[in-house]
Amino acid sequence: TQVLKDVKAWIAYFHHWHTTLGGGGSLPSIDTDNARLIELTNGSQIFSWPATLRNAVGLRGSVMFNEVGQLPHAREMYEGCEPTVSAAVRDGHRANLVIISNATHQGHWWHKWWEGIDTQRVGSSAGFVKFKTTLKHDLISRGWHPDDIAKEIKAVKDKLGPAAYAQWYDCQWRSAEGS
Repeated sequence: TQVLKDVKAWIAYFHHWHTTLGGGGSLPSIDTDNARLIELTNGSQIFSWPATLRNAVGLRGSVMFNEVGQLPHAREMYEGCEPTVSAAVRDGHRANLVIISNATHQGHWWHKWWEGIDTQRVGSSAGFVKFKTTLKHDLISRGWHPDDIAKEIKAVKDKLGPAAYAQWYDCQWRSAEGS
């Protein structure tokens, strides 16, 4: 599934930065890889299920939502799994709620949650570690030359237009009107 492909890319990304920054020790690597499961050498397992409210409610352990900004019931899915992840942590287990997405439109649940707007209604993102990865940062991490980076960014902006580029490649929220 796409989420497992993304997990593999994130594992490679973390390995790259761990090595680049001279991190101590080693990170787990992929041991088992099939259509629904990635198992790491440290015993951690990553399952992929369709993004439905029924699948989110009552999940145990760590949970990752991919492209949550595109999910029609993102808030309900977050509300369905957050209590069980929090309970696992309180009980001394290592559990995390990982949310991955591009910027979406202002006013969407994902936007409000990320920016800490209306936390009484959308929940609080306090305590979450937030990463923003722009196209420029991604290309730098891959060792691209600055001149090639500038050319690539210009080509993508010319192809998509400035508003779509800002949303998808520069982590900026679009107005509700989509401008």
